[in-house]
Amino acid sequence: MIPEHIHPRQEERFTILAGQAHFTLNGEKHVAGPGQTIVVPAGVPHSVANPGPAQIEGIVERRPALQAKEFHEAVAGLVGDGKTTPVGAPKNPLQLGATFWHFRHESRVTSTPIWVQNLMLPPLWALAKVFGVRPYYHHWDSRI
Repeated sequence: MIPEHIHPRQEERFTILAGQAHFTLNGEKHVAGPGQTIVVPAGVPHSVANPGPAQIEGIVERRPALQAKEFHEAVAGLVGDGKTTPVGAPKNPLQLGATFWHFRHESRVTSTPIWVQNLMLPPLWALAKVFGVRPYYHHWDSRI
């Protein structure tokens, strides 16, 4: 499951090729199967889940792309490096501030109110810079 979040400046499109994806958009539940597309306008809270044993195949697009590639590589890189909690948050608060403040225009979780994130993340980001913690590392680049 991908927890509820928003993309402040991007529309997100999910085109399902195989399986069934379960979505919640602005609190409303939807199920999409092969050949169906779910469009999430910018700023709309949404989550995605696969409650069944079958895999889902699909295409996910963000318009405009902004730094979506780098954001996903950063999250996957942190997971791959073993630097996240079981729910996918960085274990290091400075990494949390660096990565999630840097990519705030790509994605924001809704479990912590945005106003709280706006208070907490900038100081963590500033401290991260002082201690050399970067939001993105080039070894995460999928083209390498």
